[in-house]
Amino acid sequence: MATSDLALELWLRWMDEFQLGRKRILDTQYAALLHASGVRCLLTNNAEDFRVFGVFELVLL
Repeated sequence: MATSDLALELWLRWMDEFQLGRKRILDTQYAALLHASGVRCLLTNNAEDFRVFGVFELVLL
């Protein structure tokens, strides 16, 4: 399965699983793409945007 296919599947699953609304579409797409590409650790100013997914090690700035 191509990374883009995996990211799309993951994005749709997370939107449904975590009952995320329209304001979380882009954050969730980004998180799914990162995860599908093998990223496991994120450096961020806003860890709450990614904490819900439970798949990243979050490092705060």
